[in-house]
Amino acid sequence: MAVRFLQEYAEAIKHKCGTQGGPRRGEIKWEPPDESHFKVNVDGAVFQHSKEFGVGAVVRDCNGEVIAAMSCRRQGTLRVEAVEAYGLRGAFQWAYELGLRKIIVECDCADVVQWLGSQHAVLLSELGGVLEDCKGLMDRFNKCRVQHVRRAGNQVAHELAHRAEYIAEDEFWVEEVPDPIKAFVLNDMA
Repeated sequence: MAVRFLQEYAEAIKHKCGTQGGPRRGEIKWEPPDESHFKVNVDGAVFQHSKEFGVGAVVRDCNGEVIAAMSCRRQGTLRVEAVEAYGLRGAFQWAYELGLRKIIVECDCADVVQWLGSQHAVLLSELGGVLEDCKGLMDRFNKCRVQHVRRAGNQVAHELAHRAEYIAEDEFWVEEVPDPIKAFVLNDMA
């Protein structure tokens, strides 16, 4: 019932704002995948004062509907790029466990996306092994593409990653997100 209400609300906003034709020029928004794929957006956040980091991810379908979401917190003081790489590795594992086989993964860390797509080994100690793990996990999918997205197109995952600072244990949702995140999902669909 709540999902239906949110769908109706999002549809009403589309008609009211006249944004059915996609994002306006210069506007960066989340873009849905084609019908044969699911999109996994992932982001990491560093919590320097507590020497921890968070990872947030969301899976959505071609209609922008949330299939699953997660927010996880881990111990460690890592560089931002390493946190993003750990997030990608976790997202690949999670997507595979969910039974997804055709995915597009988006991350807002351009360096990690570039390194992951490179044929050359990344020798950065804290990244090299994680990126190699990611490449191995990607091979398990029938189709898997990783691409860079700007922060504005990755806002739901960004908010889930930052939410991790305030959770006691990992949180997972199916076909929903926590109430504070719903506004960001609706904004993507508007």
